Amino acid sequence: MSPWNQNDQLGLKIQEIKQAIRERKIIEFQYFSNEKLTERRVEPCQIIFKQANWYLYGYCLLRKDFRLFKLRRISGLTITDTSFEPREFSIDRLSWDGESDGDKHLPIVVLFDKSMVYAVNDIFGMDNYEIAPDGRLKVEFQMEISGWLCGFLLGFGDKIEVVEPVELRDRIKSMAESIYKVYEEN
Repeated sequence: MSPWNQNDQLGLKIQEIKQAIRERKIIEFQYFSNEKLTERRVEPCQIIFKQANWYLYGYCLLRKDFRLFKLRRISGLTITDTSFEPREFSIDRLSWDGESDGDKHLPIVVLFDKSMVYAVNDIFGMDNYEIAPDGRLKVEFQMEISGWLCGFLLGFGDKIEVVEPVELRDRIKSMAESIYKVYEEN
């Protein structure tokens, strides 16, 4: 399985990481997240294809915890000569927001226009929403507030309303106002 825009560089990166996993070698790379570039040393555990993207799951020596790294945000990947003993890990610990760097997950409540039922079923599952009194689809989930989440929610345009938390609602409103200003006629 591969994303539509997969290129040879991504394939080479996957092969290098698989080699490091087999040989139990620490890898080093630069990682771009939260608008900054950081140097990472990681004990790689697994390569995962999820939500149309490739990820590395491994133990980050900088953060001293397991982390999920989107492969497209990794550059300068090198396999070191340093060996490691594999740590026990659980796939259940994975966070799929792609940016999580800690346990800052908050309860989030959104209302989708009923015309979005197909998308809501596809993204959240048929059993993970309820019909609000006004007929909209109410979805509750927990996630870290991130640029990725805001962009994802904004992608639904006027077919979604963020109810909670207020911090996320305000951030979405501010971003929407900024978008409006770009297109506002002078």
